[in-house]
Amino acid sequence: VAFSPAQTGASSAVSFNVTGSATQGNTVRVYANGSAMSSQQLNAGTGFNIAVTLPSTSGNYVITVKQENAYGILSGAATVGTYVLDVSGPTITIVTAISPTKVGGASSSVNSASFVFKCSETCTYTVKDGSTTLVSGSAAADTNTSATINSASMPTGDGIHTLVLTVYDAALNSSTQNVSLTVDTLAPS
Repeated sequence: VAFSPAQTGASSAVSFNVTGSATQGNTVRVYANGSAMSSQQLNAGTGFNIAVTLPSTSGNYVITVKQENAYGILSGAATVGTYVLDVSGPTITIVTAISPTKVGGASSSVNSASFVFKCSETCTYTVKDGSTTLVSGSAAADTNTSATINSASMPTGDGIHTLVLTVYDAALNSSTQNVSLTVDTLAPS
């Protein structure tokens, strides 16, 4: 008896299948933490592939399977495993605001900016200006992480740019936070 697809870590998918084989003629019942989820009657053959949909609540779900014969007698539970459901995005905290807030002046050597954030879980992150990725990386859980936009990845065009920090946890849930940066390449008149 197994998960399909196989679970190798936390998942944001509330639906999955349980596959295996059982006695022809029996009904296979799938349970999550002891609550009946779904079943399949094995009229022909012994293989089963049962779709399961969990409630949309993050947590650990012990998945078990029981067979019920024609007389309504249930077998003991066979444990498929623990399905770890993670449907919540990580929390982002901006620790230090972007600095400097204005870059790229014609008479200035200021051509990079950075900010510091924390992610509530180990995560990967991107900082984008529209669809352009300016910086990306990974961050350990609850650790100050510096995101630096350097001259090679600086947004183009004068004005205020709303940069979007997006963090992704292991289950690919995401959260976003906006930071503003002003680009000024015009010489003073």
